[in-house]
Amino acid sequence: MKTRLSIIVASVLLSLTTPALAQDDERARALFEEGIARFERQNYALALESFQASYERMEGHPRQAWILFNIGRCYEELGRVEDARDAYRSFLRTAGPEAPDRADVEERLRELETRVELDAEDAEPADDRSTGAPADGGAAPSGGGGDDTLLIAGGISAGLAGVGLATFGLFGGLALGEYASVESGCGATRSCTDEQLTDLSTFTVVADVGLGVAVAGAAASLVLFVLAAGSSGDQASDDEVALAPWATDTGAGLALRGGLE
Repeated sequence: MKTRLSIIVASVLLSLTTPALAQDDERARALFEEGIARFERQNYALALESFQASYERMEGHPRQAWILFNIGRCYEELGRVEDARDAYRSFLRTAGPEAPDRADVEERLRELETRVELDAEDAEPADDRSTGAPADGGAAPSGGGGDDTLLIAGGISAGLAGVGLATFGLFGGLALGEYASVESGCGATRSCTDEQLTDLSTFTVVADVGLGVAVAGAAASLVLFVLAAGSSGDQASDDEVALAPWATDTGAGLALRGGLE
């Protein structure tokens, strides 16, 4: 390719120096020669600037298009394959059949076009990977959803434990007060009727229920918080761990049912 560059250099310089040069033509020739020198020193970016400036100043010159070849060569050396391809296309289209080494440039253009197509094909998988989507098209893992569920359930259980404890404290106190009243009254003569003991029985049952809820809620919240802290991201299925209410004639509460692996 360097041989073809020298041929185009010689031809363009000859065409520029033959007629009487105007000031713009002289500046164009100086920029062109500067580009050649920079290219030979492998300063391709600077050579590209010189060739482009020379091309602009040669507007209307019959061989202006020939500089496009040199511009394409600079693009190639800079690794800008698509720009080099476009420059060679413009060169062949505008320089006409008299373009130097036209057959060699056409062959070079075909090679660059093939490289552009291959680069585009190689870029497609990279674009797919950049989206972060799973290869099988499935949804991405939510990340920590199971832990949040366990924490919420643990918080609810702890809240229920608090309510149960408050109920136990309130009705337990009422039961003790009622017990003291009964003991100092009919209890002293052992003549209490069922009606007289109704309030005491009610307060006692409600206090027991509150205590049961408090204990069950505390135990459930403890287990759920431990599961959430030790979880590695896998969500427990609904049939592995479940929080279920229970009630009997003497009490009620919440129970943690299921198996823990």
